[in-house]
Amino acid sequence: MKTSVQYRGAFLALLGFAVIAGSAQAQDQNAYLYIAHAASGRVMSSTTNPALPVDISVSGICVAQGISYGEIRGPYAGPAGTYSVTVSSANVASPCGGAVLFSASAPLTAGDTFIGVLSLNASNQVTGLLYPADLSPIPANLSRFEVINSTQAPLSARISSATTGTAALTIDAGTLQEGFVTTGIYTSSITDMSNNLLAGPTSAEFAQRNSYLYVLAGSADLESVQLIGPKIIGGVI
Repeated sequence: MKTSVQYRGAFLALLGFAVIAGSAQAQDQNAYLYIAHAASGRVMSSTTNPALPVDISVSGICVAQGISYGEIRGPYAGPAGTYSVTVSSANVASPCGGAVLFSASAPLTAGDTFIGVLSLNASNQVTGLLYPADLSPIPANLSRFEVINSTQAPLSARISSATTGTAALTIDAGTLQEGFVTTGIYTSSITDMSNNLLAGPTSAEFAQRNSYLYVLAGSADLESVQLIGPKIIGGVI
Protein backbone atom coordinates (compact mmCIF):
# COMPACT_ATOMS: atom_id res chain seq x y z
CA MET A 1 0.00 0.00 0.00
CA LYS A 2 1.35 3.38 -0.94
CA THR A 3 1.02 6.16 1.57
CA SER A 4 1.87 9.83 1.49
CA VAL A 5 3.03 10.88 4.94
CA GLN A 6 3.92 14.26 6.35
CA TYR A 7 4.80 15.36 9.86
CA ARG A 8 3.21 18.19 11.76
CA GLY A 9 4.75 20.15 14.63
CA ALA A 10 3.09 20.31 18.05
CA PHE A 11 2.51 23.42 20.15
CA LEU A 12 1.78 23.53 23.87
CA ALA A 13 -1.79 24.81 23.83
CA LEU A 14 -5.35 23.53 23.99
CA LEU A 15 -8.20 25.74 22.82
CA GLY A 16 -12.02 25.57 23.08
CA PHE A 17 -14.88 27.41 21.39
CA ALA A 18 -18.68 27.45 21.06
CA VAL A 19 -19.67 24.21 19.31
CA ILE A 20 -21.13 24.23 15.80
CA ALA A 21 -22.19 21.55 13.36
CA GLY A 22 -20.29 20.84 10.16
CA SER A 23 -16.65 21.01 9.11
CA ALA A 24 -14.40 24.03 8.70
CA GLN A 25 -14.74 26.35 5.74
CA ALA A 26 -11.48 27.46 4.16
CA GLN A 27 -12.32 31.11 3.44
CA ASP A 28 -14.32 32.26 6.46
CA GLN A 29 -13.08 34.29 9.41
CA ASN A 30 -13.52 31.63 12.10
CA ALA A 31 -10.98 29.17 13.44
CA TYR A 32 -12.03 25.55 14.08
CA LEU A 33 -11.00 22.96 16.62
CA TYR A 34 -11.47 19.29 17.45
CA ILE A 35 -10.61 18.33 21.05
CA ALA A 36 -9.28 14.87 21.93
CA HIS A 37 -8.97 13.79 25.57
CA ALA A 38 -5.88 11.55 25.61
CA ALA A 39 -4.76 12.08 29.22
CA SER A 40 -5.19 8.76 30.99
CA GLY A 41 -6.08 9.08 34.66
CA ARG A 42 -4.36 5.80 35.50
CA VAL A 43 -1.16 6.82 33.73
CA MET A 44 -1.23 9.97 35.86
CA SER A 45 -1.49 7.92 39.06
CA SER A 46 -2.74 4.54 40.25
CA THR A 47 -5.50 6.19 42.32
CA THR A 48 -6.83 8.72 39.78
CA ASN A 49 -10.20 8.10 38.13
CA PRO A 50 -9.28 6.46 34.77
CA ALA A 51 -11.66 8.76 32.85
CA LEU A 52 -10.07 11.91 34.32
CA PRO A 53 -13.16 14.02 33.46
CA VAL A 54 -12.35 17.69 32.87
CA ASP A 55 -14.02 21.02 32.15
CA ILE A 56 -12.58 23.56 29.70
CA SER A 57 -13.00 27.33 29.84
CA VAL A 58 -11.99 29.80 27.14
CA SER A 59 -11.35 33.41 28.08
CA GLY A 60 -13.40 32.89 31.22
CA ILE A 61 -16.36 31.14 29.54
CA CYS A 62 -17.01 27.46 30.39
CA VAL A 63 -17.46 25.89 26.94
CA ALA A 64 -17.06 22.15 27.65
CA GLN A 65 -17.98 20.07 30.68
CA GLY A 66 -17.17 16.51 31.71
CA ILE A 67 -14.93 15.48 28.79
CA SER A 68 -13.52 12.02 29.56
CA TYR A 69 -10.46 10.05 28.46
CA GLY A 70 -11.01 8.58 25.00
CA GLU A 71 -13.41 11.23 23.68
CA ILE A 72 -12.98 13.40 20.59
CA ARG A 73 -15.36 16.35 20.40
CA GLY A 74 -15.97 19.07 17.86
CA PRO A 75 -15.71 20.89 15.66
CA TYR A 76 -15.76 23.96 17.87
CA ALA A 77 -15.56 27.41 16.29
CA GLY A 78 -14.79 30.99 17.16
CA PRO A 79 -13.47 34.19 15.58
CA ALA A 80 -9.77 34.15 14.84
CA GLY A 81 -7.66 35.59 17.64
CA THR A 82 -5.71 34.76 20.77
CA TYR A 83 -7.52 32.77 23.47
CA SER A 84 -6.68 31.92 27.06
CA VAL A 85 -7.64 28.37 27.97
CA THR A 86 -7.97 26.61 31.33
CA VAL A 87 -8.46 22.87 31.82
CA SER A 88 -9.78 21.95 35.27
CA SER A 89 -11.08 18.89 37.08
CA ALA A 90 -14.75 18.37 36.20
CA ASN A 91 -17.10 19.95 38.75
CA VAL A 92 -20.86 19.38 38.30
CA ALA A 93 -21.83 21.83 41.06
CA SER A 94 -19.53 24.56 39.75
CA PRO A 95 -18.60 23.96 36.08
CA CYS A 96 -15.02 24.99 35.29
CA GLY A 97 -14.55 25.72 39.00
CA GLY A 98 -12.46 22.66 39.84
CA ALA A 99 -8.73 22.38 40.41
CA VAL A 100 -6.74 23.81 37.51
CA LEU A 101 -4.80 21.11 35.63
CA PHE A 102 -3.45 23.11 32.70
CA SER A 103 -3.63 26.62 31.27
CA ALA A 104 -2.24 28.27 28.15
CA SER A 105 -2.90 30.92 25.53
CA ALA A 106 -2.33 30.79 21.78
CA PRO A 107 -3.45 32.54 18.61
CA LEU A 108 -5.74 30.84 16.08
CA THR A 109 -5.82 31.96 12.47
CA ALA A 110 -8.89 32.52 10.32
CA GLY A 111 -10.09 29.62 8.18
CA ASP A 112 -7.76 27.07 9.79
CA THR A 113 -8.69 23.87 11.62
CA PHE A 114 -6.75 22.42 14.56
CA ILE A 115 -6.72 19.25 16.62
CA GLY A 116 -6.22 20.01 20.32
CA VAL A 117 -5.04 17.02 22.34
CA LEU A 118 -5.21 16.90 26.12
CA SER A 119 -2.25 14.70 27.08
CA LEU A 120 0.37 14.00 29.77
CA ASN A 121 3.96 15.21 29.75
CA ALA A 122 7.03 13.24 30.88
CA SER A 123 6.20 14.09 34.51
CA ASN A 124 2.63 12.77 34.07
CA GLN A 125 1.18 16.26 34.37
CA VAL A 126 -1.67 17.40 32.14
CA THR A 127 -0.58 19.39 29.11
CA GLY A 128 -2.02 20.41 25.74
CA LEU A 129 -0.82 19.76 22.22
CA LEU A 130 -2.16 21.67 19.22
CA TYR A 131 -1.79 20.36 15.67
CA PRO A 132 -2.93 21.90 12.36
CA ALA A 133 -5.39 19.58 10.61
CA ASP A 134 -5.17 19.03 6.87
CA LEU A 135 -8.55 19.61 5.22
CA SER A 136 -7.25 20.15 1.70
CA PRO A 137 -9.32 18.35 -0.97
CA ILE A 138 -9.04 14.55 -1.09
CA PRO A 139 -8.98 12.94 -4.56
CA ALA A 140 -11.77 10.59 -5.59
CA ASN A 141 -11.40 6.97 -4.40
CA LEU A 142 -8.99 7.97 -1.62
CA SER A 143 -9.35 8.57 2.13
CA ARG A 144 -7.04 10.56 4.41
CA PHE A 145 -5.98 9.54 7.90
CA GLU A 146 -4.20 11.67 10.49
CA VAL A 147 -2.67 9.92 13.51
CA ILE A 148 -1.28 11.79 16.53
CA ASN A 149 1.03 10.02 18.98
CA SER A 150 0.38 11.68 22.35
CA THR A 151 2.38 9.05 24.30
CA GLN A 152 5.99 9.46 25.44
CA ALA A 153 7.41 6.76 23.12
CA PRO A 154 7.73 6.18 19.37
CA LEU A 155 5.10 3.74 18.11
CA SER A 156 4.41 1.83 14.91
CA ALA A 157 1.00 1.76 13.25
CA ARG A 158 0.40 -1.20 10.92
CA ILE A 159 -2.42 -0.83 8.41
CA SER A 160 -3.53 -3.67 6.15
CA SER A 161 -6.30 -4.77 3.81
CA ALA A 162 -7.01 -7.84 1.69
CA THR A 163 -6.34 -5.92 -1.53
CA THR A 164 -3.46 -3.57 -0.75
CA GLY A 165 -1.34 -5.53 1.74
CA THR A 166 0.30 -4.05 4.82
CA ALA A 167 2.13 -0.78 5.51
CA ALA A 168 3.88 0.27 8.71
CA LEU A 169 4.27 3.87 9.86
CA THR A 170 6.63 4.92 12.63
CA ILE A 171 5.08 7.75 14.64
CA ASP A 172 7.46 9.57 16.97
CA ALA A 173 6.19 10.82 20.32
CA GLY A 174 4.38 14.14 20.05
CA THR A 175 4.04 14.07 16.26
CA LEU A 176 1.27 13.74 13.71
CA GLN A 177 1.48 11.61 10.60
CA GLU A 178 -0.83 11.85 7.64
CA GLY A 179 -1.44 9.37 4.86
CA PHE A 180 -3.83 8.31 2.12
CA VAL A 181 -5.40 4.93 1.40
CA THR A 182 -7.74 3.69 -1.30
CA THR A 183 -11.29 3.24 -0.08
CA GLY A 184 -12.10 -0.07 1.61
CA ILE A 185 -11.94 -1.97 4.89
CA TYR A 186 -8.64 -1.84 6.79
CA THR A 187 -7.27 -3.49 9.90
CA SER A 188 -4.89 -1.53 12.13
CA SER A 189 -2.69 -2.44 15.08
CA ILE A 190 -0.22 -0.51 17.21
CA THR A 191 3.15 -1.89 18.30
CA ASP A 192 6.23 -0.59 20.08
CA MET A 193 9.56 -0.42 18.28
CA SER A 194 10.31 -4.01 19.34
CA ASN A 195 7.17 -5.14 17.51
CA ASN A 196 5.23 -5.95 20.68
CA LEU A 197 1.47 -5.55 20.15
CA LEU A 198 0.07 -2.71 22.28
CA ALA A 199 -3.38 -2.01 20.79
CA GLY A 200 -5.69 -3.68 18.28
CA PRO A 201 -6.17 -5.13 15.84
CA THR A 202 -9.25 -3.09 14.98
CA SER A 203 -11.11 -2.77 11.69
CA ALA A 204 -12.65 0.29 10.04
CA GLU A 205 -14.14 1.13 6.67
CA PHE A 206 -12.60 4.11 4.89
CA ALA A 207 -14.98 5.94 2.53
CA GLN A 208 -13.81 8.12 -0.32
CA ARG A 209 -13.02 11.75 0.40
CA ASN A 210 -13.43 11.32 4.16
CA SER A 211 -10.74 12.29 6.65
CA TYR A 212 -10.21 10.13 9.76
CA LEU A 213 -8.63 11.55 12.93
CA TYR A 214 -6.94 9.19 15.42
CA VAL A 215 -4.94 9.73 18.62
CA LEU A 216 -2.57 7.26 20.29
CA ALA A 217 -2.85 7.65 24.07
CA GLY A 218 -1.68 5.94 27.24
CA SER A 219 1.74 4.49 28.02
CA ALA A 220 3.87 1.95 26.18
CA ASP A 221 5.83 1.27 29.38
CA LEU A 222 2.62 0.41 31.22
CA GLU A 223 1.25 -1.49 28.19
CA SER A 224 -1.83 0.75 28.26
CA VAL A 225 -1.74 2.27 24.77
CA GLN A 226 -5.20 3.10 23.38
CA LEU A 227 -6.21 4.02 19.84
CA ILE A 228 -8.74 6.88 20.22
CA GLY A 229 -11.05 7.57 17.31
CA PRO A 230 -11.74 7.82 14.53
CA LYS A 231 -13.37 11.21 14.36
CA ILE A 232 -14.70 11.26 10.80
CA ILE A 233 -14.79 14.46 8.74
CA GLY A 234 -16.86 13.75 5.65
CA GLY A 235 -16.93 15.27 2.22
CA VAL A 236 -13.44 16.81 2.07
CA ILE A 237 -13.61 17.79 -1.62
